Amino acid sequence: MTKIDDKSQLEPTQWQPYNALTLTPVDKRYPIQAALQISIIVLIILTAIMVLMNIQHTQPLADILIAITAITSIGTLWISLKYLAAKKVYYGVLKHELVMRKGLWWVKTTTLPFSRLQHVSLSQNPIQRQFSLATLKCFSAGSGAAEINLPGLKFETAEHLRQHLLHRATSHQQDKSIPEQVKTELQSDSTMIKPDKTELQTDNTEIEPDKTELQTDNTEIEPVNTEHLQVEQQFIPSAHQTSAEQPVISHQTTQSATAENKLKSEKQDD
Repeated sequence: MTKIDDKSQLEPTQWQPYNALTLTPVDKRYPIQAALQISIIVLIILTAIMVLMNIQHTQPLADILIAITAITSIGTLWISLKYLAAKKVYYGVLKHELVMRKGLWWVKTTTLPFSRLQHVSLSQNPIQRQFSLATLKCFSAGSGAAEINLPGLKFETAEHLRQHLLHRATSHQQDKSIPEQVKTELQSDSTMIKPDKTELQTDNTEIEPDKTELQTDNTEIEPVNTEHLQVEQQFIPSAHQTSAEQPVISHQTTQSATAENKLKSEKQDD
C-alpha cells in the first residue's frame, strides 16, 4: 500500500465515492405521514377558497366547480410527489461524518463531519407525534440554519442517534484540543526556560562586583606606593640639606687652618 502525501494529488481510484455507500432508509410510516400532512394543507386551502366564493356570491357555480377541480388536481399531484419523495430519503452514520441523501428527480447528498457538528435537536409536529416519528436537525459551527434536516425517523432511533452524534462531536473536539494543550504546554515550558536566562544575567551581574573589588584592591595598593614615594621624598631633602651644610663645614675648617698658621708664625717669631 503506497503512502499518500498530504500535498499530493489523489487518483480517481483513491476517491471515496458516496454514491457507492449503502444508506439506511427512513421509517416506512414516513411517506404516509408526509402525504397526510400535505393532504391537510390542501384541504385547508380548498376550504378557504370555497368560503371566499360563497361569501362574494358573484361567481357562477360552474366557475366554482372548475376552481375546486383545479385545486383538487394540484393537491393530488402535490400529495403524490411528496409521497414518492418521502420514500427516497436515506441516511448513513459513518465513522467521522453523517450523510443524508434525498430527492426524487434532483438527488441531493449532504455530508456533515462530526468535527463541524455543534448542535443537534429533535422536533415533532402533531402529525409526527401520532406516528411516533421525529425530525433530526444538525447545526454546524458558524451556520444559523440546519445543515441536515432528516425527517421520518422513529423517535427512539432519533434520540439514540442524537446522543451518538453529540458524543462523536465532543470526542472530535477533545481530539482537537489535545494538540492545542500540547502547544500551550510547550509554550509554558519555553517560558519556564526564560528565568534560567535571567538567572544567568544575574550571575553575570554578580560577577561584576568582583571586578569592582579588584579595582578597589588596586586603589588600596596605590597608597602604599605613595608612602614609598613620601619616604623617598624625605630622603631627597636630607641629601639637599647635607649638600647645603658642606660649604659651612669647609668654611670652618679654613678658619681653623688660618688660626693654626697664625699660631705657628707667632711661635716662630718668638
